[in-house]
Amino acid sequence: MYTIKQIRITRPYTIEFQFNDGTIAELDFEERLHQKSQGNRQSLAGQLLDLETFNSVQLDQEWGTIYWPNGYDLCPDCLYHWSTGIPFPDYVQEYERKQKIEERELVSV
Repeated sequence: MYTIKQIRITRPYTIEFQFNDGTIAELDFEERLHQKSQGNRQSLAGQLLDLETFNSVQLDQEWGTIYWPNGYDLCPDCLYHWSTGIPFPDYVQEYERKQKIEERELVSV
């Protein structure tokens, strides 16, 4: 399990992370926030498209992850894999594959 030890905003919508294993990696959130909010600026993710709100990101030392005052937070393991480009373990990829299948089945009903 990965945890975040330090964060630094490096550019608009971009955060640099230092993880507990010493890895330093950077992640641009802008496209991810657009996808997650689906154009709804009132959603938690959509609120972060306001740069001032995005820049209010905090490090939760106890949980080793980031969060925003509006309650939006992210799993540090996901942040590690997204920012480093290292693939998720097989069991996570299998879970995501099943979730996508279930979502398609719900939409087609």
